[in-house]
Amino acid sequence: MSFAAAAAAANASLPNLSSFALHTVSAFALLHFLRESRGASPIPSYDDDDDDNNNIRRDDCFSPDFLAFLRSQHGMIPPNSCRLLNSCRAIEGEFIDQLAKEPAWRAKKTYAIGPLNPTAITRADGGRRHDCLKWLDTQRPGSVLYVSFGTASPLPKGQTAELAAGLEAAGVPFVWAVRRADRANIYENNDDDDDDDDDDVSREFERRVEWGRVVRGWAPQGEVLRHGSTGGFMSHCGWNSCMESMGAGVPMLTWPMHSDQPRNAQLVARVLGAGVAAREWAARGGVVAAAAIRDAVVAFMLGDEGAAARSRARLVGDQLRRAAAEGGSSRTDFDAFVADITN
Repeated sequence: MSFAAAAAAANASLPNLSSFALHTVSAFALLHFLRESRGASPIPSYDDDDDDNNNIRRDDCFSPDFLAFLRSQHGMIPPNSCRLLNSCRAIEGEFIDQLAKEPAWRAKKTYAIGPLNPTAITRADGGRRHDCLKWLDTQRPGSVLYVSFGTASPLPKGQTAELAAGLEAAGVPFVWAVRRADRANIYENNDDDDDDDDDDVSREFERRVEWGRVVRGWAPQGEVLRHGSTGGFMSHCGWNSCMESMGAGVPMLTWPMHSDQPRNAQLVARVLGAGVAAREWAARGGVVAAAAIRDAVVAFMLGDEGAAARSRARLVGDQLRRAAAEGGSSRTDFDAFVADITN
């Protein structure tokens, strides 16, 4: 709705109108995007071995049409608008401060008010629970890997079968959210011929892998991540999923696919240390073999690197929850935002 906000802000008959732009990506990803747009170098990596830092390019993350759309949206943001971020200073403070120095951002009020997702689960449905939550009740604490790639990040042709084989070979308990309705990729051209039944998770796989659960359709992601049996999240690293996982103190096994996801994955795994890469961005475009998936899952859920990420994720989760609580940085920013628009 940037066009509506721009038109309203330009209307001289509305002198008391305030305009705010809500950015639903990480400050880290946004900062990289702005720096690349003006030809500046990437932010120095926290990890000397982070080859992805210089290899994540805007043109590789977005289609030309989507880039044109983003530019048009940014062009419609009124120049005197304030900025809202679904993040918090506890985890992105230095990047929020660097954003404030960017030419396109300078002198604009910025409020970091995240996480916008609930930090506690409350049920108002009469106590009904999804079947996967009941199954999680029967599992050991921290033993289950949750697998979900969101609603706009389909796996490439042939990858679903490799993922199924990798999860089976790993032998680690899992909940896998599969949403066939969301297999269309809004970032690429799609041919109906590529949409075949070979990429479906078979019923035979479900019967054979008794230590896992496949959820077809909607899954209660927030409740799954906050369940005591959940010990990891294999994810495309959309920013909402990142915030939900970090808010729950659950480490991420990162598998970025497009847009802001590669930078989000870098932030979670390299900068915050709350995740491990399942597939590096440099390996995009191909199909990850079942053996590689098996090794990544076992190392993440049972190995030392995963244990270190789990420990860091708990600390990050504590920081996010404190930020959203009374007296926290996000609550303070939100109160300042409310005061701004009501004055």
